Amino acid sequence: MGTDMFPEDSFAVQDFILDTFKNRGHFADVIIDGSMPAEQSVFRKPRTGRMEKYLRDPIVDIARSFVIGDRITDVQFAKNMGCKALFLNPGNLRGQTEITDTIEYLKENNVALSSTDWKDVYEFLKHQ
Repeated sequence: MGTDMFPEDSFAVQDFILDTFKNRGHFADVIIDGSMPAEQSVFRKPRTGRMEKYLRDPIVDIARSFVIGDRITDVQFAKNMGCKALFLNPGNLRGQTEITDTIEYLKENNVALSSTDWKDVYEFLKHQ
């Protein structure tokens, strides 16, 4: 995201998420990392470098937070931060070379919801 191959103005899903939740509060930040896997950046998911200020903030309840994502690296990212993932495309295992746990472990232990439907994400969060 944020690279020439996938410029920020094409983030339709992100825009949808921001628009969906706009009346439920606000987002403190929108963080985009345009690094490539080969760069091994500490800021690239599933590493947590870009989230350090939130992980250290006593007001942020990481354990009750969720990562919403459609890649297995999003699930690994959630595990690395200490929260659960809402896995929006359980068939999408892109990024397998960037994870440090097995796919099976991540799915069993770090996925709070697995679905292909945004409505399920909405319903899940509504009841939390």
